[in-house]
Order: sequence, then structure tokens, then C-alpha cells
Amino acid sequence: EALAMTRALCLQRDVTVEVEGVNDKTGVFSGSIFLPDKRNLSVLLLEAGLATRFGPAADRSPHSTAMFEAETAAKERGIKLWENYSEQAEAEAAAAAAAAAAAGVE
Repeated sequence: EALAMTRALCLQRDVTVEVEGVNDKTGVFSGSIFLPDKRNLSVLLLEAGLATRFGPAADRSPHSTAMFEAETAAKERGIKLWENYSEQAEAEAAAAAAAAAAAGVE
């Protein structure tokens, strides 16, 4: 669905690519795509529940607040990727992973 949405919004359209950073070692760049009406594609995909933020990269983006808010809204509505999302289950999984990592260190 994310691919279909992206195609519908971007193919055969004049979009703007905003490069926000480049990794010197790998040459990989990060950035945002803006549609002709100035909407950010990342934010639209997040709002639709068709994408998740990649924390480190998203946090460095000048659009990080909008992306965080869009993902949070999708989680609250429980749509698409967030259909079975439980904040409590996520916290429990993180605690279990931390405990397992600590046990492996000892």
C-alpha cells in the first residue's frame, strides 16, 4: 500500500527532493520528498500508518517534529502497521531486551 500511495502521489509529478545530510563513508544521503502542493511524502506515509520513523535519521531531520506527530497519530488511531500496537507491550519487550542484554554482559 505504501508503494501504491507513493506511486500515485509522485510518479509523473514534479517533486522536490530536499537533501538533509550525506554519509561521507557510504555516500548515502537522507532527505525529504515534497509533492507539488508542498506536502512532505514521509509525513503522509506516517499519517496513513504505512511507514515507521527510523529514529536516528528522523531525529536529525528538520521535519522530525511533524514526522513524530504523524506517527503518533497513526498509532493512536491503530491503522495499518499500528493495527495491533500496544504501548504497554512495546515497553515490556524493551524491558525484556534490556534484561537479556544485561544478563549477557554478566
